[in-house]
Amino acid sequence: DENKSKTILYAEDSLDIREIVLKILDLILKLFEDIPFILLYGGSIEIGKEAIKNGAFAYLTKPFVSKDLINIVQKGLDYKERKFS
Repeated sequence: DENKSKTILYAEDSLDIREIVLKILDLILKLFEDIPFILLYGGSIEIGKEAIKNGAFAYLTKPFVSKDLINIVQKGLDYKERKFS
């Protein structure tokens, strides 16, 4: 299955894009409900928290350590495996 190992990452640096991020999240979750969404964000952690409340799997604020990104992507893949297998 080609979706077996996919995770969606979305990176954004703008501080004033809360509504856009949440609309993109909503659209992606409707189109790809079985793929964990991880938000990479350079602004307030409040948008990350709101994204989690709206269905995102996780978020990381920039700058982040690559090890943290690898860990959260692995957790997303493990979650998908448990939830959709």
